[in-house]
Amino acid sequence: MFGKKFLVSLAVAGGAAAMSVPASAGVSEGDLAWKFGLAYIVPDENTIKWYEEANHELHRDKLKKDKNPITLSFDLVYMATDEIGINCGTSYPAKVKQKVSGTDKGKYEYDIMPLHVTAQYYFMMPQDEFRPYVGAGVHYTYMKSFKIDHKDYDKIDFDKDYGYVLQVGGIFNLDDDLFVDASARYFYLKPEGKADVKPEHEHTRKVKVKDYKINPWMFNVSFGMKF
Repeated sequence: MFGKKFLVSLAVAGGAAAMSVPASAGVSEGDLAWKFGLAYIVPDENTIKWYEEANHELHRDKLKKDKNPITLSFDLVYMATDEIGINCGTSYPAKVKQKVSGTDKGKYEYDIMPLHVTAQYYFMMPQDEFRPYVGAGVHYTYMKSFKIDHKDYDKIDFDKDYGYVLQVGGIFNLDDDLFVDASARYFYLKPEGKADVKPEHEHTRKVKVKDYKINPWMFNVSFGMKF
């Protein structure tokens, strides 16, 4: 809740600053700009399934949020035309925590770092104070530092994953070179992995982890400057 309020406050402050200055020529064809800010990451409440090597389902957990992280984000944007931009971005590895709902108590914890490239379409004119945009592209996401507290499994590990990403946002021009950007991204993220069954069970073996639809939202507020 604090994270959402903090990002909303930043966005409102940036928008108020933008509205207090006269119209200026913002990012336009041929410009290169960087954006640096904060990202609030919100994974879906989802189900994780455990399978034997023969693809026989052993168990499933319904997960809900425990702690959604705020982290630093960095983007580089190239404007191919006044309306079309190419955005490359990433964020500092953020620690996600989820817990098992229902009767089975347990926790999952991992670091997530998406790398993404999106094509963006900007509405309005470069000199307008506010320019909304939409975007679509692909991501390649690293997941590491896994920790699990579960009655049946331990030593979990996930593969890197890729998929599509959708975005909606807007920029507020502060002057000819500076702007504030606020956006929301949706990542299709469904990694697979493996885990060890705890030694106290009949025999220790590895099991597969599937259908873990993390599908996080990433809410960004950034300050930007064109070169």
